[in-house]
Amino acid sequence: MFANEIWIHIYINGPQAEIDRFKKLCSVLEFEGYTDEDVVDFQALMPHSSLGQPYSTWNGVDTACQKPGEFHFGFDTSGSCPEAIFECLADEFPTLVFCVSCVASMDEFRAEGNYNDPPSSRSFVYSEVAEDYWI
Repeated sequence: MFANEIWIHIYINGPQAEIDRFKKLCSVLEFEGYTDEDVVDFQALMPHSSLGQPYSTWNGVDTACQKPGEFHFGFDTSGSCPEAIFECLADEFPTLVFCVSCVASMDEFRAEGNYNDPPSSRSFVYSEVAEDYWI
């Protein structure tokens, strides 16, 4: 499935030490440069993939709403849902559960799934965007 822009949200649950390792490895930090937003960088996980690049994040900066053992953030990309990123995250962090949801900006499709819940699962399902999705 292909779209001009895809909005992705990832909820992470699990041991706080592993969430901290995720933040360190994927560089969820304030980035001074082309944006004043936080950035998540998947280059360490995917050095030879075009998906392994910095993405401006949204919702990742509001840490006041996040409890120990959870972290959530969103980022945008174009083309299709970057399932390879989710697979790499699940492989690198087997004790973390990644709940992923995506929606295409023009309602072409939505997708959601869990990685590592249960530990061997990798389900990701595409569907149509319901008429009342944005209500």
